[in-house]
Amino acid sequence: MGARDRTESYRWLAAYYDRLMSHVDYGAWVSYALKRLELAPAAEEPGEGREPPLILDLACGTGTFAVELARRGFRVIGLDASEEMLAVADAKARQAGVDVFFTCQDLTAFELAEEADAAVCFFDSLNYLTRVEELEQALACTARALRPGAPFLFDLHTEDRLREYGASTFGDSGEDVAYLWESEYDEERRLCTMYLTLFVREADGRYARFDEVHEQRAHAGPEVTRALERAGFQLEGVFGELTEEKPRPGEGRVFYLARRR
Repeated sequence: MGARDRTESYRWLAAYYDRLMSHVDYGAWVSYALKRLELAPAAEEPGEGREPPLILDLACGTGTFAVELARRGFRVIGLDASEEMLAVADAKARQAGVDVFFTCQDLTAFELAEEADAAVCFFDSLNYLTRVEELEQALACTARALRPGAPFLFDLHTEDRLREYGASTFGDSGEDVAYLWESEYDEERRLCTMYLTLFVREADGRYARFDEVHEQRAHAGPEVTRALERAGFQLEGVFGELTEEKPRPGEGRVFYLARRR
């Protein structure tokens, strides 16, 4: 763990996370991931009793991505360090009528009983690892959790995006939830500190206030490449956000596709 307990960053946000992320086209993310991973749910040779591929969804949060993968016929393990987020995820899977195995473990120190056929880690989750050592630990754990030759797809916020956040203030309000998101960016440490304030309407009409602090680090490309190599991965490609092309100058989010050697 880093200096800040990452699980605390989603203690209050968990119950309202899906509302704040309602603009995300999760279906498009799943389709993009499956294309990059080159995975299909059905066995290549029917009749042999082979199970569908097992996908590891790291930092799965409230489980929307994991549940969609399960709907499409995959076996899924959802891993997250936040008990509050996993409680929402488990309820979501039950409501959808799909089986997802959720486990509460930290990205930098986790173990699984079965090797997965592929892994994903989305929505800038690895940016929350604010030291290179933590990134290396997380990648090493991921490599051990995958069968040899299995692909791993993840995304990262770029320094351009985090610098932009540091110069911006966001806010929104609904009937029962409002939020204010203020940030500052430390150029020397490449660290973006985000201060989130939630206002939640209670039964009596008054609003309760909850405050959280989120930290993300802009991992430089060479750092990521070295960390992948040390963990036992081979980097196969770097892409722009949900594209098949190389990142453009000023790209805010990039995708990395690697494969366990």
